[in-house]
Amino acid sequence: MRQQYAVRSLILITGLAVVALSVIIQMVRIQNSEQAQLFIAQGDRYGGEFTMIYPERGEIYDRSGHLLAGNRTVYEVGVSFTK
Repeated sequence: MRQQYAVRSLILITGLAVVALSVIIQMVRIQNSEQAQLFIAQGDRYGGEFTMIYPERGEIYDRSGHLLAGNRTVYEVGVSFTK
């Protein structure tokens, strides 16, 4: 009984090793192809700098028409009484 499982395990390990080796060979082949060199050369076109652009906030009014939140900068000064 153990010999039967040993043979199955050996076949399974051999098959998985062949698949892993073929994947590694394919990765190396793709990275060294002419198309890969072309994509690397074109990659400089897409390199850039990201900047965050914050949109202007809208004004929020309550139902009576009083402004709750506007678009201007407001500074707040406070004091904390901790010992």
